[in-house]
Amino acid sequence: MTSSFDRLVESQLVDKVYLFEELASTNTEAVRWLKEKRALPERLLLIARRQDQGRGQFQRVWWSSERSLTFSIILPWRRLPYERDASAQLSIHVAKAVLLAIRHYLNAAGVDATPLRVKPPNDVYFGPKKLAGILIESPCPQSVVLGIGVNLNNRQEEYPPALTDCITSVYDLTQCEVTPVDFLQILLQDLLPSRLLAGREPATPKKEQPTRVTSEGEAY
Repeated sequence: MTSSFDRLVESQLVDKVYLFEELASTNTEAVRWLKEKRALPERLLLIARRQDQGRGQFQRVWWSSERSLTFSIILPWRRLPYERDASAQLSIHVAKAVLLAIRHYLNAAGVDATPLRVKPPNDVYFGPKKLAGILIESPCPQSVVLGIGVNLNNRQEEYPPALTDCITSVYDLTQCEVTPVDFLQILLQDLLPSRLLAGREPATPKKEQPTRVTSEGEAY
């Protein structure tokens, strides 16, 4: 069955896309596949329209709805012996790519992106409210799973009462619907060209991002 996400394969950003209507957790599924030593493509993307057991850092639960974008990418990981902080570097690299993709839509809608920031280790916030979370796992030496959850088209009125003051979405900030595959294309173009990730460079050229982004006082 084809879907709009197949465009990512046609663009050679990923080799294969698995789209699930419902899944407990895309990261849990991806880690299981690696542990089973399945023969997998080099760059594999798992997307869940609904995810009911999403996981965050420190075993926290990640809330999401059908309007969220929840996915995991299995990639080869080039971990060099002398790079002891490779995990931290990769975490920052992924968070920056997510932040830049979100900023693209804020800028397009004329929203001031100054409050957009990375909260260590790798959450993306707009002011005091969370926009996206990242969970990185490496169940085997040569591969890494990047789990990413973005509050993309969520509405304020659907948030659980306990989270109303803690989270926001790209839609809440822009009042514009975001097409998930378009968001993923922008994100992957920034994420994949990295010396931290082994394998080939993506064929699609990376867009220029001239504006500074601030993460807890650090300028990128």
